[in-house]
Amino acid sequence: MTGWIKVTSPQETRAYLSIDQLIRVRPCLTGVDFTPPAAGKRSSRDRTTGDLSAAKTIIDLTNGMQAVLETPEEVMELIGAAQQAAGKEAIA
Repeated sequence: MTGWIKVTSPQETRAYLSIDQLIRVRPCLTGVDFTPPAAGKRSSRDRTTGDLSAAKTIIDLTNGMQAVLETPEEVMELIGAAQQAAGKEAIA
């Protein structure tokens, strides 16, 4: 049973996530989850140059994580709706 949710990244682009790959949904702690790099330094793992401080939620996935603008409660509602939709498709 695969369902998908559509969320918004801190750079205000859409991200589609499979609910089968979700591990945990947690609030984003500003200054803890995304500490600013030292002046002029970026890690080789950094994939974005955007400001992640607007993120409200961190979604941990089987293959990484996604910061999103939606609140944890909004993400849980999206997951519930996707599970219901996937369940209806499986019955049909």
